[in-house]
Amino acid sequence: MEKYNYEGTEIELTQDAYITTINGEVGTEYYTAAAEDTNGNEYIVTWSIKEEYKEMINSEEEIPEDMLCDWDNPSDIRKI
Repeated sequence: MEKYNYEGTEIELTQDAYITTINGEVGTEYYTAAAEDTNGNEYIVTWSIKEEYKEMINSEEEIPEDMLCDWDNPSDIRKI
């Protein structure tokens, strides 16, 4: 799984990123995944969908997921 740095701590994803929305509303989609550090602390990692794909996300046009977000740079990491 992928590893990221959060405030000097290395964290590793514990699941594949999946698309979700805010309250099920169209146009609020983002990707998220759970992560953990070596001490067992849990995190939520979030990636924003790139602007150029936001309008296409709910269309029937197929967009490769590897292009939808900047996977190397999460938009947010939160310790839970």
